[in-house]
Amino acid sequence: MNNKKKISALILLASMLIPYSTAIASPNSELTNVIKESQSSISYEGGEVNFTIEGSNLVENDIKAYVIAKSDEFNTNAKRFSNIEKTIKFSSETKSDTNKKKLTLTFPKNEYKESVEYLVRFSVDGAEKSIARDQQRIVKVRKNPSGIDKPSEKKESQEEFEVTKFTNKETTTKGKYDFTVEGKKLDTNKLKVKVLSEFEMNGSKNYMKDDNLTNSVKLSKNGEDIKFTIDFPTNEDKKYKVELFNGYTKLDKNLIIEVKKSNTEKPVTPTEETTLNSVNYIKDGLKYTFSIKGTNLDVDKIKVKKVILKENGRPINQTDLVDKIKLEKVSDTELKATLVFPETTEDKEYKVSFGLDQADKKTVTCKVTKDDKAPKEEETITPVNPTTKGEITKVSLIGVNQSYEASFTITGLNLSNDNMKVKVLEGMKERIDIEKTFKNIATKTTAMPSLNFKKEDKGKTFKVYFNADASNNFEEKNSVSFKIESKNNLDPDPTVDHNVDEPTKGDMKITELKANNPSLDKNGGIAKVTAKGKNLDSKNLKAEIYKLVNGKEEKIDKKVEFVGTDKLQSASITFEKVEKEETYIVKLNDKSCKITVGGKKSLDTVSVVPDVCYLNNQKNKLTVKLFAPVTLTVSEKEFKDAITIDSKKLTDEDKVSILGKNIIIELKDKLAIKANSKIEFKERLFKNENNEENKAFYALIQNAIPYGSSLEFVEGQVLAKSGGKVKLKFTGENLKDNVKVKVLKSDKQRTKLATTEDGTVIVSKKNDNEQEISFNLPENKGKISESYTILVSVDGGRKYMSDYGANVLKSEKEKTTVATVLADETISNKPTLSFMSITSYGTEGGGNEEPDITITHTPVGQASKKTWISLYGANLDEGVTKVKVIDQNDIEWYPIENEGTTDSMDNFLMVMKNNKGRFGIFGDGTSQKIELICPRNIKVMGKEATSPIYKILVAVDGINYNQEITVTAIITDDGDSGKEILSKDNIKEVCVSYETENGKKIIESKKVKGYTWSKLRSFNIRAVEKDGYKLQGVKINDNNELKPISYLNEAKIYDSSSKILIKNVKFIYEKTKKDNENPTTTPSINPNHNTSSDNNENLKDTIKFILGKNQKIKLNSNENLIFEMDANVKDFINAYVDEHLVDKSMYTVKKGSTIITFNKEFIKTLKEGSHDIKFEFKNGLAKTKLIVEKNKSKVPLEKKEEKEKNKEQQNLPKTSITLTNVLTSLILSSVGVFTSLKKRK
Repeated sequence: MNNKKKISALILLASMLIPYSTAIASPNSELTNVIKESQSSISYEGGEVNFTIEGSNLVENDIKAYVIAKSDEFNTNAKRFSNIEKTIKFSSETKSDTNKKKLTLTFPKNEYKESVEYLVRFSVDGAEKSIARDQQRIVKVRKNPSGIDKPSEKKESQEEFEVTKFTNKETTTKGKYDFTVEGKKLDTNKLKVKVLSEFEMNGSKNYMKDDNLTNSVKLSKNGEDIKFTIDFPTNEDKKYKVELFNGYTKLDKNLIIEVKKSNTEKPVTPTEETTLNSVNYIKDGLKYTFSIKGTNLDVDKIKVKKVILKENGRPINQTDLVDKIKLEKVSDTELKATLVFPETTEDKEYKVSFGLDQADKKTVTCKVTKDDKAPKEEETITPVNPTTKGEITKVSLIGVNQSYEASFTITGLNLSNDNMKVKVLEGMKERIDIEKTFKNIATKTTAMPSLNFKKEDKGKTFKVYFNADASNNFEEKNSVSFKIESKNNLDPDPTVDHNVDEPTKGDMKITELKANNPSLDKNGGIAKVTAKGKNLDSKNLKAEIYKLVNGKEEKIDKKVEFVGTDKLQSASITFEKVEKEETYIVKLNDKSCKITVGGKKSLDTVSVVPDVCYLNNQKNKLTVKLFAPVTLTVSEKEFKDAITIDSKKLTDEDKVSILGKNIIIELKDKLAIKANSKIEFKERLFKNENNEENKAFYALIQNAIPYGSSLEFVEGQVLAKSGGKVKLKFTGENLKDNVKVKVLKSDKQRTKLATTEDGTVIVSKKNDNEQEISFNLPENKGKISESYTILVSVDGGRKYMSDYGANVLKSEKEKTTVATVLADETISNKPTLSFMSITSYGTEGGGNEEPDITITHTPVGQASKKTWISLYGANLDEGVTKVKVIDQNDIEWYPIENEGTTDSMDNFLMVMKNNKGRFGIFGDGTSQKIELICPRNIKVMGKEATSPIYKILVAVDGINYNQEITVTAIITDDGDSGKEILSKDNIKEVCVSYETENGKKIIESKKVKGYTWSKLRSFNIRAVEKDGYKLQGVKINDNNELKPISYLNEAKIYDSSSKILIKNVKFIYEKTKKDNENPTTTPSINPNHNTSSDNNENLKDTIKFILGKNQKIKLNSNENLIFEMDANVKDFINAYVDEHLVDKSMYTVKKGSTIITFNKEFIKTLKEGSHDIKFEFKNGLAKTKLIVEKNKSKVPLEKKEEKEKNKEQQNLPKTSITLTNVLTSLILSSVGVFTSLKKRK
């Protein structure tokens, strides 16, 4: 798998690892990605289409194709094209690769005048129990010019379900109506009802969905008919519309109901509008009791319950706590809610919200301290991470032992102890007593739960259901039936799964005992130990704990209870708070493990994904390449002892070392490798720059292979109009004579310009590790720049790549090596754009007969509408480029930088952070990538063309949007109901002004148009910075109330809860400087304070830097200056520059361990030259140098960029000052890759 595909997989697949030459150990096969490598459509003659499927433990015999017509996508009884499915053919290239399989399917000739579309899915479990719909791909066979007319199709479901009549009648209660739906084969599961209420804006009347009335509809069958009742409010004259849907398809039947205001003298049922006025609370330790006050309140009307934990400055949803909130109705004007927070070892702050919807909600701040305890009558909640939904693919019964304990094995995705629930039925009776005995060990893809039945259950038949979404919904496919039998009864029972093997009989054997978190800090806590073996029985696992005192073991009385299966058992051991470091030994039979309390807390562990592992030509040296530098956390001997090659330990004469991101094993004897030879590493041997240790991993060993490591320009990356020579240096290993090159023009056709085959590209071999590539680019005769992509193959032309040397720790997403010929006579530093292309989850070409890479149709089966946009040009800067989107109504959208409160329902988002603090834009120089997530809950009103079409524009200079070079995203409508409508009727104008409290305008006002149902920020209604002024807040319409700027986080143009249409937004500022004041003067350094704190002289330089040591920055740089140190943030005292105390307003201090960020004002006070930087902590000092360099001219551009790029590569571990930002954004994609993940606790 090339680096480009690897990085794509990391971004697109949450929590899945797609390694190169490495398989993640798992007992089941998993499918994580499908790539259709052919063009978007094929000839009407049909033919082969190439696919690459990626995952883990892939076996060719178990891989099945599932092919149906595109029109049958949502038809559960779709006809399958077995004639296509049977043509599956695997490539010998990936025969031994268990993580990737290349295959082809052959499609028949299209006999019709219209094109034919097929939907292709795959399963990898050998039984088609899990067909991956989220990885489906479309194959289009073009229309046959001499074909016949395609026969009309009418789906069976449409023939069965038909509504012929829809009527209503008002009851004796005013406002209450009975509705009757008549038709053929009506089904309450298919029929959906939506209620809309009329409202008026600017003299125009519209209908909007009424959630309260829609949710109140209860359908019931009356013979062949369906009936329901709606009790409309009668507090005003109003019209309502009632619409019917067949699933997601809107029917042409709807009714308009005119409700008249009731006579107040008559007794009528109150229909007062529900409002939420306030939320107050009473604190009792960990228990908070909330009083929610308003009008017409009820527990089922509180639609928004949210608990947010603010940690490391980042909001984290606590969905597990939301489920613990208990609501109780006190009266129509008050609700009571209780919540018991989890115990904590440090002070924490939660935000708890209650509301009728996202716009109408009230939030209170709840603070929990380490001294808080739960009231005695309350159950203390164990703190857990937010629940992630999983998916179950298979449930099997292992067996029932003599103690009537039933053990199961479950396979799936994202399985955890937190999200799995069980339901036990004895006939129709639910056995809650057995459900309470549920124990489970889950490791993402495998779970091993157990249940304890009773002796009196012998002979009874049970059905056990499981789910992995923490809900009360259980599916038949995730169940298993069995009978509790005595050992002597061998009669077969029809309800028992006879495909399950009986548990192995024999003596218990323990093969391994390890501590999952072997080091705890002085506060103590829970340490988990895991035992592996055969025939393990919880009752017979008797562990003992010893404390090391003066080198001797003293047994302590601590109960250890194991739970698990016959192969894997785990136990949680609680250790108390200590004053000094203590060591404990846990012994289980002949195995033992060590746990320390009071030392340095165990680091987090993450999975390792090696880039490649290969043997040299002499067969005596192994190289394991990682993606970034690592450092040992154990001694060299311990490291060496933890490595095995084909299950054999290294000899005393073998040598092991780590050089940056390479692990080198020098062998005394030559190594003869087999087809599946592998090198294995135990866990916790080394750490990355984020203080995360490795999990156990292995890599398949390859013989000496050609390997490319970097492709860098020597000259000609940017050329003037006349074109000229381009020269690149290509480095790697074992390159020999296998290097092939092709140069493609960056245009729609990807026009081939030059290749090694035709002699227009020259490859000069210096040695097997370095080669020089040269070619000439032609004169640019056009008015815009022209760019060319350089692709290099190391295997003689079988596979070409352009991203050699891409660094996943920096924002080099899908790096592309590009040379550009400007349209100008001379080279300048001006940003220029030459071409753009777009893809979305592997689809491109716009679905046309001839592919157009400037258009993409987003796939229907994919929830996220993420697109990747490639930019080509010169002097591109990820800190400068801006993006906007124009829809079919000429409304301009501006992507929202994701701060955790916005999803992509009806907004454009850019969520991943780059090196310069911006979101969604990656790369400098001649190529750039943009990750843009399009809204998924919008459609266009119409019978046919219901898919929104968006034109995407960029401004590479940050100001002027290019109107000529654009790309288009078409968000294919999937037929879901309830979407917002991209209609001109929903467009309103908002006046935006920027002024002081007394009305003085400081920035020119503007008028902005947007849709009533979307956020103000989506249409660039945002605050702007103004020198000499400080933003105070925002005012809405004619209301003089100054709202906090956070009001705009959720504010929409029309607030449905308060029924307010926002027409004016005023950003209010206050002046902070006098007109004649020098804006660059800052109180950053106190020259009169030349000394540190009193004990500074006695402190030593003992604090180590994690990030930022020996940095270099440009004079008057606009970037923040970041340092991260391995020390407790609570111990930080002061910062000094050249022995002068720095004012604390010039920097921020955050946890993680200690992160110091100096602001731009401070950086502008620094003079050119070398500065001594010192950070003072209670227990030591951290010292380093900071070099401030004068800005130099960027001409000639290509030489300077080349020099700086080489320098940056050499100094990566020391100068990667913005690494924290990149790693923080990667965690938003939930990617578990070792060297590209920054965990936040």
